[in-house]
Amino acid sequence: MKESKKEFKGCGLYSVRIAKEIGPTASIFVLHICMRMKKNESNSRFFIDGKIWVMSSLRQISEDIGTSSRKLEGAVKKCIDAGFVEKSTYNEKTLDRSCWYTLTKKAYEYM
Repeated sequence: MKESKKEFKGCGLYSVRIAKEIGPTASIFVLHICMRMKKNESNSRFFIDGKIWVMSSLRQISEDIGTSSRKLEGAVKKCIDAGFVEKSTYNEKTLDRSCWYTLTKKAYEYM
């Protein structure tokens, strides 16, 4: 069976292969991060430690992909635990709770 996904500059909108391993919400999150990374490629602010990062709050991402923050929180944990996403904080302000996300080599191999 051919994997179903729509292409967008190297990122799909949904990957059945990723969804089978970590679930559909987690798959959508991975692909959302991929699209945001493509957008951030030309901005040196998001290029840190040799990787392109996406900075966002869970609330903002949940609004972007149309799911609850609680459900997204579990999906992000699955993505990190399965080795698809790395999470860090590069915020200048200590009260800023936004997280930074990037995809791993494994995520690209699955897309």
